[in-house]
Amino acid sequence: MRSQMRTGIYLIFMAGFAFTIRAAQPAHALTVSGHRIGQIFRDCRDACPEMVVVPPGHFQMGSVDNDWRHRTEEGPVHEVHITYPFATSKYPVTRGEWGQYVTATGHQLSNHCLWGQRYDKNWLDPGFTQNDAHPVVCVSWDEAQDYTRWLSQKTGYHYRLLSDSEYEYINRAGSRTAYFWGDDWDARRANGDARRISGVDRAFQTSPVGSYPPNGFGLFDTAGNVNAWTQDCWHDNYSGAPTDGSAWTAGDCSKRGLRGGAWFNSPDMLRAAFRFRQDAGKEFAFVGFRLARTN
Repeated sequence: MRSQMRTGIYLIFMAGFAFTIRAAQPAHALTVSGHRIGQIFRDCRDACPEMVVVPPGHFQMGSVDNDWRHRTEEGPVHEVHITYPFATSKYPVTRGEWGQYVTATGHQLSNHCLWGQRYDKNWLDPGFTQNDAHPVVCVSWDEAQDYTRWLSQKTGYHYRLLSDSEYEYINRAGSRTAYFWGDDWDARRANGDARRISGVDRAFQTSPVGSYPPNGFGLFDTAGNVNAWTQDCWHDNYSGAPTDGSAWTAGDCSKRGLRGGAWFNSPDMLRAAFRFRQDAGKEFAFVGFRLARTN
C-alpha cells in the first residue's frame, strides 16, 4: 500500500525567487483548501478578494541595531518559522470590496476618520479622490474584524488579518534587504514619499491597487499605498514574541500594529521591518488592511 505520507523537497518559483520547502507531511498539508502554493483563487465571484497561497518558510524578523534606520520596536532580531502554507490577499482590500460588505450588512458610515488635523472624513470621502480599484481607507481595526467575520460566514472559510510576523514574511517574500526589492528606496517600486518625490508620485493620495510591481510572492502593495492593520496587540519590542507566525494576543490590545507604510510616509516607514501602532477603534485616511486565510 502506498503511504499517503510524502517526504520530499519542493522547489517553488515565484516572480524570480526560489523557495525550497522540506515537507514530511501529507501532500494536502501544503495546500490551502486544495489550492497549491502560488495559486491565485477566489472563494466567491463578486465580493471575495483574490487570494494567493504563500509557501511555508522561515526568516529573520526585525532590523539589526547597527542599521541607521533601526528603531527599538524592530528588535531584537529573531527567527520566525512558518510551517504552514496560508493564503493572503493579492492586494489590500479595495474600496469596491469593502462596498460589497457595506451593502450586504448595512454597516453605518462614520465621519470620524483622521486626515490632516480633522476627524471628519470617511471611507467614501477620505480627503482625496478614489474609485473602487483603490485600497479602502478610513477602516478601523474593529471594523476590519467585522469584515473578516462577514467574509468567513459568507464563504464558509476562515478569513482573518495577518499576524505581525506573517506580514513581514509576505512583505519580504524571501528577501533580506530593507525593502523587498533592495536596500535603497526606489519610488518606482511603491507608492510612498509623495511629499518628497516630484515627477514620480503623480498625486498626494492612494493609487489603484496593483499600480506598482509585485514582490517575490506575486503580491502587490505590501510596501506603500496604505498601512495595513495586523492582528497583534502592541508591544514595544520583540522580547517574548511568538516565533511560529502566530499573532501576539497578549499585551496592550487597545492598540494594534500596522505594517507596510502608506502613500505619504517617508521611505523609512516603508521598510519591511518598520512597524508602529494606532488605537484599534480609530480610522485613518492612510490605513487599510489585507487578509489571510488558512485551512
